[in-house]
Amino acid sequence: MADWRTLHPERKPRIAYCTIVYVDESDDRAIETALFRAPRAYEGFLSKPEPGDTFEDRVRKHASKFIGRGEPGASEIMANLFDPNYLQKNELVFIGSPETVAQKIQSAAKAGVFNVFMGEFNFSDLPQSNLMRSIQLFGEKVIPALRGYEPF
Repeated sequence: MADWRTLHPERKPRIAYCTIVYVDESDDRAIETALFRAPRAYEGFLSKPEPGDTFEDRVRKHASKFIGRGEPGASEIMANLFDPNYLQKNELVFIGSPETVAQKIQSAAKAGVFNVFMGEFNFSDLPQSNLMRSIQLFGEKVIPALRGYEPF
């Protein structure tokens, strides 16, 4: 941030973050509907299977790329990308009630230093009725709760 302020003192940077988001009337309902589906959104990150490869082999190969680049944190995330409980525990997906999702976005923005959020609402085999409810709740309750919030 210091470098940005030196080069562009007149404006704030726009730093974006994108992840899965699902909003429902309650945390329990949101988790029940979306948590097991969330990891499926990331299958496209994996390479096509080689003959005899298991899904776990493909995940390990993908994660190992990050270790080779000196990114152990990213490697851990990639190794656990298909574990819904890991994603939820580490707040890598935003699933919950409007209040919970707004709080998670605000917390992550502050910790991760981003101020633009791009949510992936349509993932896996999420039924259209759930998708539309999530988008509506996000628009009607989450956005107003975050309006005016600036993490930096």
